[in-house]
Amino acid sequence: MRGSQIKKKLKSIGVNLTELSSALGYEKSQRLHSALKSDDVKSGLMENIAKIIGKDISWFYDDTPMVDTSLNTETSTILLSRIDQKMDIIISELSQKK
Repeated sequence: MRGSQIKKKLKSIGVNLTELSSALGYEKSQRLHSALKSDDVKSGLMENIAKIIGKDISWFYDDTPMVDTSLNTETSTILLSRIDQKMDIIISELSQKK
């Protein structure tokens, strides 16, 4: 998850990054600010932040749009038809080998 997304979520519930940095045990808040500039924040840091703010790590992903991986009916039918055709060929070849 991008650091900018994490900062936005934290800001939405009023979390002060300097105080959070201190709660994480960082001597300087710059360490947290640097970590949150990343395009891919480490999951361990996210887990630690979630514990401190009393949230489950899934809270970070609540607003993240998910990719729709479902197939529409037409696509499913086409794919199943192709599988059926290939199965028929395999069965035919196996029958000939007997």
